[in-house]
Amino acid sequence: MKASQDEIAESQEQETQKYQNLRARRLGMSFASYMVTLSIVIYCWWQGMIPFRLVAEFLVACLLINSVFWYLIHTGRNLKFQDPSMTSAQMIVSLLPALWVMAFLDAGQARAIFLLIAIVPMLFGILALTTRQFIIVGLWFCGFISGLRGKLRQRNRELGAAMEQIRELVNVDSLTGVYNR
Repeated sequence: MKASQDEIAESQEQETQKYQNLRARRLGMSFASYMVTLSIVIYCWWQGMIPFRLVAEFLVACLLINSVFWYLIHTGRNLKFQDPSMTSAQMIVSLLPALWVMAFLDAGQARAIFLLIAIVPMLFGILALTTRQFIIVGLWFCGFISGLRGKLRQRNRELGAAMEQIRELVNVDSLTGVYNR
């Protein structure tokens, strides 16, 4: 009887280790996708679209995110979570570096690339999450994008007001208030 329990425990441990190895491999693939995105960030810097500071921030964020998930998987602490694969957490956190860079890009085409990159983790979630979990993550993502769009609208309003002020300064003498010729 004792041998049977030991065999069951060993079998469960082997099964757990198999899944942990799979999670570690998937995390490695995730890190590789971050490096592909990093190459796009570096290209944007090389083209003068973003400052080098954003390249460094993106790299640090990617290393930090992957290090935390690697630590959780390597130490087995992830097994204490309801979802040991930490799918929702990985999806949400993986969006942040790309969206951070996207917030500083002025070129619409470059922003679109980062938006497409940000959607990749969401596609992974279709396969790994329950419908409820996927809806929660999707709503968070939509809220974040909505917030970015609101900031962009505000910036455009400020830019329009500044342009109107510049036009008036060009046409009106600031000392006398009389129109220039």
